[in-house]
Amino acid sequence: MKKTHLFFIIIISALLQATLVNYFRFFWVKPDLLLICTVLASLAYPSGWGIALSFWAGALKDILSGTNAGMSTLIFPAYSLAIIFISKNITFDLIILRVALVFLFALLDTVISRLILVSQGNFIATGIFLRITVLGCLYTTAVSYLFFRIQERFLTPERTAPDV
Repeated sequence: MKKTHLFFIIIISALLQATLVNYFRFFWVKPDLLLICTVLASLAYPSGWGIALSFWAGALKDILSGTNAGMSTLIFPAYSLAIIFISKNITFDLIILRVALVFLFALLDTVISRLILVSQGNFIATGIFLRITVLGCLYTTAVSYLFFRIQERFLTPERTAPDV
């Protein structure tokens, strides 16, 4: 996948997350498309480009969401570094492994962002916290499956058998 393709996917995901995805909320929870793009960028480019694209995705999320200013800009590159470190030991060739990775980082992102809100003095009821955590992670994970299927179908070059 070319870097420019992923760059435009991040921009389109940011616009969708800020506008159209609001109509597909499930119990006031929507999927985090930019977190999926961060995982996709980190797996596609395990180098500086993955981190740079993750930084860009986090900055767009902060700009368009208006909450926790700067949190995603700082945390998404950290997620990218962690994914790059993990991918040195584990290959993520199967979609189920990539989807599980998205679930793990969606859970981590939700917990970190809610803890930051609590540390700022915003009270969150336990039931709401659990609902957002569980449903948000599952919804993001389900949508990530679609992202990875589209990426495999349209953005990955076809592998041909070598000539013998």
